[in-house]
Amino acid sequence: ITCRDWSSDVCSSDLVVIAAIKFPKEELENVLELQKRFGALYTVSDAMPYTTDVSRTAKHPQNKNKMKICFFGGKKQYSTTRDGIEVTANRTQMLDVLTDGFPKKEILVGSNIENYDEFWAHAKNLARVKSEDEDGVETFEYVKVGEDHFAFATAYAMLARTLHYEIGQDSGGGLAPIEISGAKTNL
Repeated sequence: ITCRDWSSDVCSSDLVVIAAIKFPKEELENVLELQKRFGALYTVSDAMPYTTDVSRTAKHPQNKNKMKICFFGGKKQYSTTRDGIEVTANRTQMLDVLTDGFPKKEILVGSNIENYDEFWAHAKNLARVKSEDEDGVETFEYVKVGEDHFAFATAYAMLARTLHYEIGQDSGGGLAPIEISGAKTNL
């Protein structure tokens, strides 16, 4: 996935590559090795259902200022905790980045990724519906209509991008080695 954020104050020519890759659960138990293997500059992980495990990984010295665990809630786009490992993100705003970004071509998906069809099936399963809160104010929220793992993984990656640029720049910076279609490339 490449993303050009034309409205960004950081740089109008930013190019971000996000890999859509499936891993066996056993491989996910060693997040530190996966981060190193893929040259991750910043990681956001779903806090549920393995909160204890991902908290331990986020607290590892190798992840200082480079990893957060995400909970959903709040009205702000995101907020971080004092301990530095948790981020609370507004679920609707986080998913709006995707559902708005794909049709506007702010997020481009290469047709040669291994799980291309499955990726798009998951992205299409993000259904945004109108609802009313207790005060009668109309709001929108996303409901699950099918498998959506790749979509949420992409949303976490976009949140990681934001966090890296806004609060994680002291994490080493530099070029990120990215694996694209089996060829390792420095971007």
